[in-house]
Amino acid sequence: MRRLQQSKLSLAPGAILALAFSVAAHADTKPHLFQSPALKGDLIAFGYAGDLWTVPRNGGRAIRLTNGVGVESMPIFSHRVTYHPAADAAVAWTPDGRRILFRSTRAAASRYTQIFSVPAEGGEAAKLPLPTAYQGQMSPDGSRIAYSPLPPAFGFEFTSFVSWGNYRGGRASTIRLTALPGLDSVEIPHEQASDFFPVFSRQRIYFLSGRAGPIGIYSYDPATKRVAEALHNDGADIRSLGADGATLVYDQLGEIICTIPPAANLIRFRSRSTQTSLRSGVTSEMSPGRSTTRRFLRPVSVLRWKLMERF
Repeated sequence: MRRLQQSKLSLAPGAILALAFSVAAHADTKPHLFQSPALKGDLIAFGYAGDLWTVPRNGGRAIRLTNGVGVESMPIFSHRVTYHPAADAAVAWTPDGRRILFRSTRAAASRYTQIFSVPAEGGEAAKLPLPTAYQGQMSPDGSRIAYSPLPPAFGFEFTSFVSWGNYRGGRASTIRLTALPGLDSVEIPHEQASDFFPVFSRQRIYFLSGRAGPIGIYSYDPATKRVAEALHNDGADIRSLGADGATLVYDQLGEIICTIPPAANLIRFRSRSTQTSLRSGVTSEMSPGRSTTRRFLRPVSVLRWKLMERF
């Protein structure tokens, strides 16, 4: 597999940890394709091969959580709390951790979704006062929500794949910042490309956009109302973006990458895979790869990951 081209990071120093995985089958090294990571505490959840897995943020054993008929993807740390026949997809948590945000077509008059909230222990769902909403996240104080009214016109799902790279049409998604409950709204300055996956981190809103070519990460400062490029990307598109308030996590061509913004260099890890006869999985030893700058901010120890199946 061709390695990604080097990425360029802007803003002040920070730290990035890239978690790249591959396994050995006989003498060959084959890549994994990890997707849609989510953060909570010291765990990362992600999708792989149609199932959900978790792994410690600092390296360790990846544990398989699902192994049933059907496809599980786009993990959010929560438990089942809705039982409506419409498709309900978890989106985020409220900042106080008491309610779960999810999107649904349950009250839609046509082909659009709205965001609802439901108590974490289950109960009656309440619709947020937004006409249409696909994905979003609330500010740390709960006074605002950054959201995309419509889904991106392109993307990957196990039931639908639309390969519209560099899309600039009328379905290019936008991001709005709306006050709750006053509903005063501003649209994050938008160009022709899609803006999506908004998350809050360190007083800013970070989001994905293809406005400069391949999809990279941008930031929006609500105080100055200015957009800045946070991660310049010359390689494959970044597919998803998540955050826990301080750390960003995203996936790019099968790699899961954690970053504490703002950041100034990128450390990726190459895998030295070894064959193992353990029934529980495969062990991969991770070694530092090249940095996007000529210096490292701090040493990073070798990580060891093992895929562990749990039925």
